Amino acid sequence: MNAVINVLKEIRRGAGSLIGRQKSWEKLEYFDENWKKRIEAMAKYIAPGESVIDLGCGQMWLRPLLKDNVYHPVDYKQRDSSVSVVDFNNYEFPDIEADVAFVSGALEYVQDHQWFIRKICSHARRCIVSYCTTEHFPDQRVRRLKAWRSHLSQAELLELFFANGMYLEAKSTAVPQNPIFVFGTEGKPEEGEIVGGAIPDLAQ
Repeated sequence: MNAVINVLKEIRRGAGSLIGRQKSWEKLEYFDENWKKRIEAMAKYIAPGESVIDLGCGQMWLRPLLKDNVYHPVDYKQRDSSVSVVDFNNYEFPDIEADVAFVSGALEYVQDHQWFIRKICSHARRCIVSYCTTEHFPDQRVRRLKAWRSHLSQAELLELFFANGMYLEAKSTAVPQNPIFVFGTEGKPEEGEIVGGAIPDLAQ
């Protein structure tokens, strides 16, 4: 009898290990000071006076970089009293409209990325997003170990925004392997034109 119980314990332990391989962002959460360089590069696309909704604000490193901007921080936990708390993976999105949606290192962790991008496009007229595309991180195992839930190529990312009325205005590779995309509601491509095909890569 004891032998049977021990075997069952081993089976449960093995199953738990398999389930645990896809770790959640909450368990892996950490903040690297080097991410500030990415946020600084992204912030250059925000004009003074534009209102900003920071989706997945984390430590709110964007806030001190803003000039005369209304700032709406959003995250899955209460970083401070100004933060709107929502869970994107539970289909929660803040009832806030802004000029710019700022998405730095968050889209990778959203399971239903189509829903998330649709919400962004209905709540902002521009979006500045950093995203580790499959061109830079093709290994699905590596992506899962990082707890990433979405696995989009650059073309797939552009098409999702295009389908929701936003078009690529600029792209920057100032941060290697983590390109920055700037989308807006102006400048719809002509019929038959490659989405984002003529957009310069601003690496500075």
